[in-house]
Amino acid sequence: PKNYLVLGLPLMRALSADQFQSVLAHELAHLSRRQSRIDRSVHFKRIGWSRLLEQLESRRGWGILLLLRFYRSYAPFFGAYSFVLARAHEYEADKAAADLSGKQVVGDTLAVLAMKSRVIDDRFWHGMWKAAAVSPEPDSHICSSMGDVAAAPLAAEEAKLWLEDALESPSTCEDVHPSISEHLKAIGAEARLPVQPPTSAAEELLRDSLPALSSAIDRELTQAFRPSWAARFKAAEEARSRLAEWD
Repeated sequence: PKNYLVLGLPLMRALSADQFQSVLAHELAHLSRRQSRIDRSVHFKRIGWSRLLEQLESRRGWGILLLLRFYRSYAPFFGAYSFVLARAHEYEADKAAADLSGKQVVGDTLAVLAMKSRVIDDRFWHGMWKAAAVSPEPDSHICSSMGDVAAAPLAAEEAKLWLEDALESPSTCEDVHPSISEHLKAIGAEARLPVQPPTSAAEELLRDSLPALSSAIDRELTQAFRPSWAARFKAAEEARSRLAEWD
């Protein structure tokens, strides 16, 4: 088998090179011989079941329906029984990242990811789908726009509030990743607001190839978004038409 690690360009624009290194270390630790064979096997089986569901739900036919029925009866049991091992695997990956990059770098990375994820959800995706309701064509700079939002510094008060919210969020059984507070406690890192880096990991590592790579991803994403964007616009047009009839 071959394993591919896919990392988003907006993520690289949100993090410093040191923080990005800690993300790489965490993800590669899932493949490491430091993990037991059982742990690695459980980790990849969980990923495999998730991908299988995506494939099954995108197809039709009696055979697929039978497989879906089996999946929906078996997968929840597998998920429940393997959850504790998968959670422990995340802690081990955190430790590997801390050993390589330093525990505070990992702690700062967790804080940045929590805040940037929220700003992308609140500001980027909300605006993107709002635009899809009024424009028949998708934005031609989706990746670049998301990267701009990810790279932009946050106001101090806003960042402080969002970090406090993230630290107060508990772990759940819906995600094998522990809460940020538990992450930080496990590696012995301080909960603090990271300093905005002068240059991003994307700028340091990709250098002159960054503009061309960003443009290429923009073109691919625009094509990938067309079906869902068109469906969103069509639904909005139908809603506007019905509203006009009622008026």
